[in-house]
Amino acid sequence: MHKEKMRYLRDKARVFLEVLRRDYWQESVPLAAECVVTEEPITLAEARQRSFRPVAKGEVWGGNWQCAWMHISGQIPAAWAGKRVVARLNLGGEGLLFDSDGNALQGLTDRSLFCREYIRDQYLVTEAAGGGETVEFYVDAAANDNFGLLLDDRPRRIEDAVIGTVGRIASLDLYSVDKTVLDLSYDLDILVNLLQNTPDGYRARQLAAIASRANDLYAGMPANAGKVRDYLQEAFFSTPACASSMTAMAVGHAHIDTAWLWPLRETRRKCGRTFATQLALIDRYPDYRFGASQPQHYQFVKEDYPDLYERLKARVADGRWELQGGMWVEADANLIGGESMIRQFLHGKNFFRDEFGVEVKSLWLPDVFGYSGALPQIIKGCGCDYFVTQKLSWNNYNVFPHTTFRWRGIDGSEVLAHCPPENTYNGTMTPRDLGFGQNNFAESDVADAFLSLYGCGDGGGGPLEEHIERAGRLASIEGCPKVKMAPARQLLDRLDAVRDRLEVWTGELFLEKHQGTFTTQAGVKRSNRRLEHLLKQLEFVYSCLPVENYPAAALDAAWKKLLLHQFHDIIPGSSITRVYAEARAAYAELFEQCGKLLADAWESALTAEADTITLFNTLGCEYRGYYRLPADWAGVEFDGATLPCQREEDGVVAEVVIPPYSSVELRRSDLAASTVEGGPAVLENDLVRYEFDERGRLIRGYDKELQFEFLSPEAPGNVFRLYYDNPINFDAWDVDLDYVNCPVAEALPSAALRKTVGPVRQILALEQRIGRSTLSQQIILGGGKALRFETRVHWDEANKMLRVAFPVNLSAAQAQFDIQYGFLSRSTQVNTSWDLAQFEVSAHRYVKLSDPQYGVALLNDCKYGFRLRENVLDMNILRSPKYPDPTADLGDHEFTYVLLPYRAGTTHQLVINQAAMLNEAPVAAVGFSGEWQLPCRLIADHIMLEVVKKAEKSEDLVIRLVETAGCHSRGLLQLREEFSAIFRTDLIEWTTEEELPAGAELELVMRPFEIRTYRLER
Repeated sequence: MHKEKMRYLRDKARVFLEVLRRDYWQESVPLAAECVVTEEPITLAEARQRSFRPVAKGEVWGGNWQCAWMHISGQIPAAWAGKRVVARLNLGGEGLLFDSDGNALQGLTDRSLFCREYIRDQYLVTEAAGGGETVEFYVDAAANDNFGLLLDDRPRRIEDAVIGTVGRIASLDLYSVDKTVLDLSYDLDILVNLLQNTPDGYRARQLAAIASRANDLYAGMPANAGKVRDYLQEAFFSTPACASSMTAMAVGHAHIDTAWLWPLRETRRKCGRTFATQLALIDRYPDYRFGASQPQHYQFVKEDYPDLYERLKARVADGRWELQGGMWVEADANLIGGESMIRQFLHGKNFFRDEFGVEVKSLWLPDVFGYSGALPQIIKGCGCDYFVTQKLSWNNYNVFPHTTFRWRGIDGSEVLAHCPPENTYNGTMTPRDLGFGQNNFAESDVADAFLSLYGCGDGGGGPLEEHIERAGRLASIEGCPKVKMAPARQLLDRLDAVRDRLEVWTGELFLEKHQGTFTTQAGVKRSNRRLEHLLKQLEFVYSCLPVENYPAAALDAAWKKLLLHQFHDIIPGSSITRVYAEARAAYAELFEQCGKLLADAWESALTAEADTITLFNTLGCEYRGYYRLPADWAGVEFDGATLPCQREEDGVVAEVVIPPYSSVELRRSDLAASTVEGGPAVLENDLVRYEFDERGRLIRGYDKELQFEFLSPEAPGNVFRLYYDNPINFDAWDVDLDYVNCPVAEALPSAALRKTVGPVRQILALEQRIGRSTLSQQIILGGGKALRFETRVHWDEANKMLRVAFPVNLSAAQAQFDIQYGFLSRSTQVNTSWDLAQFEVSAHRYVKLSDPQYGVALLNDCKYGFRLRENVLDMNILRSPKYPDPTADLGDHEFTYVLLPYRAGTTHQLVINQAAMLNEAPVAAVGFSGEWQLPCRLIADHIMLEVVKKAEKSEDLVIRLVETAGCHSRGLLQLREEFSAIFRTDLIEWTTEEELPAGAELELVMRPFEIRTYRLER
């Protein structure tokens, strides 16, 4: 066959399919509609109490983010008796269709980011009409599509960011459908897709001939459809897949971002639309299987659509709806803390067990922006064996070498990881997608099956009818993988059988993309970190009180609200303006609730006493830091002696020292604080000397104890630079590789340096301008070597990035980065493309660079983005992307960072302790005194008591220990006598791994970075 003829036959087959997709539509009649428009969603019962107004096809019923209840009615013509009847409802946005009794039927959407076939504007009224029936529906409609509003990705002005989306009715009709032609179109769809994606050769020629013959048999006459179907069954579908073909284990999927280009309000409704749609499809297709993750979404449906939720529970029970993923939401895995990771599993798995009686065994994070090396231990310790993602296929520079592998964490724990080789969770169930997946499956020499996730998410409602029809036809066809509709768990268990033959990847799974998410929306990140520590402190405090005082319900709700906002498009900074306005309000509410809970604890446990403050150190290390006294205090006494204090512009400051897990009482003193103003731009004590130039740059750092210049003599430190930051794609998400070539400005002084010296600390006050922004610092030196930078920035930039750098006088091939419950090392050199890709990396409370003798660490209280190349510690402070939130981070920011020089060798714990003190200050009971009855004490150098809390399912106490230094460590846990038994459990308190003899002391031997949980029976 000539190439020209082959090309002609391919085009002919494509056009034939287009003809069929027109021919199965027959007659139509219009439907009538009336609506009630509101700014926010209301219930159907509330809508029925209002006046509806008529609305017609072509009419605009609402503007951006408005809501409406549509009442739609009509009549099936008598002549349509026996015919399939479909309602075509494109209402210019999203919607959930209800029957006249208020039962949810199916979701609707007018468009999709991916392709037109994901438009969901058809509802099957009946397979065989009686003729003459009336139809009546209600639609809960939204004037936004399934990707929110149309936004300008590079707006010049904030007010121009929204291009506009309106609720315009595009279709409002009943149609009769020729079911035989429709089924033929599904048949031909498979054949044409396979033909278009089969290279020229013998099989392509066979397929082209079959399609051509089918076209000839049809002859443009719908009455011939049955005859053509019979021909295709014999000539095409009867030829099975090759014995060596892989099996695609296919599960319908509808990835729903908990917030992104729409607010949480719409997510709740997207869940209702999607779940209703999929329940309807499950009813129609007995072999179909669907799965969804994120317990928070199920909670939304339980609250908002209780009838739908009961139907869902029945489908979970009969195995046709799969619960996927153990986390409360699909959380970011770079930015949230170690305890937050555990609580994501604890609340997520408890929900699925309590509500459905199902134990989920996988972590399901298909769309998260990189995965911490601490995760394997947490996954395993929370009772999961499997990890699923596809995001690594997005790498910019290196192709990740595996699709199925053993992922080993920093402690040595392993889980089985699977990356669906179609590189998507929005598969279309076509020969093209499946064939790519088969060829892309790197471990096809070991395993014979892979996971296929198909369906449109984010309001698209999951698979359409045609996707499921395709899946049924693709069970076994020559030239395609075999398709089996099955839950993901079945595929993961199948892969587990060959686990020992799989290769190992150790450490983090770094995504070579979206590094800007380490910094964007800095205020959200700061609130999250503060609340992570505050909630743990609340649990600690209440665990020292009688169990009946423990506010379990309040803490449960607070944790879940925090976990919700750790979703991978909220905390990374990649959502719209409204999401962050609502997040800030949620955080403010959490801070207020935590403050009230603390006040209640003090009132129930301590004695009210004026002019007294009790400080509680919840850390496993001695706390040494500054405490700002009430405004009317002149000084303070501690343990009978007067503490040194100094008066500063905003109050009186004292330095306090509190033993681990202990409290101290401060009492008011009339001894006035003192300070001295002025002096050279030098901060110095017996251990260290810091010198600054007239611009406030740090030009010298000298360790007197070790006689070592630890800062680079070639470049100053604490230099703020502004960079042009306008990434090629993904404005809020990305930082471009070559941003370092685009410096815009350095900070310049806007006022003279001011120095204050007092008995507690020395302070250099710095005010600067940079670009259109201003910043001020209190640079503080106390009695140690640590130099503290308390910083305020008023940020008013567009597509700029603010960074601060410290070149140091050290050389090391690797640097250490704090991550969840551990740390890891990364290269400071660029020897490989893998090194190149890590030009911007994430860390939590510290980064450090050291040689065998000396080290310098940079600590922080709310930052996550860093660049460590050669000898420069560089921290990303703020960004100003314009998409999807054009107001991102504009305004005022406060944060603190600390430069910590130290003797290297055995002092890694020093860095950890200093970082902990910066982030977790003591909790204060102002106006109260009393003893703090700690339930246990820990004596250890490298083991931290991170959590003390009430057990989730009993009145017992739960404690969590972490080995922090990355070595084998020993310790002694001392317990109060009230505990009758000690049980070592998994991280979520489900499984008892070991019962230990009751006693006052427990000897600990822990492996590097090990996390342990104990339940103490009262």
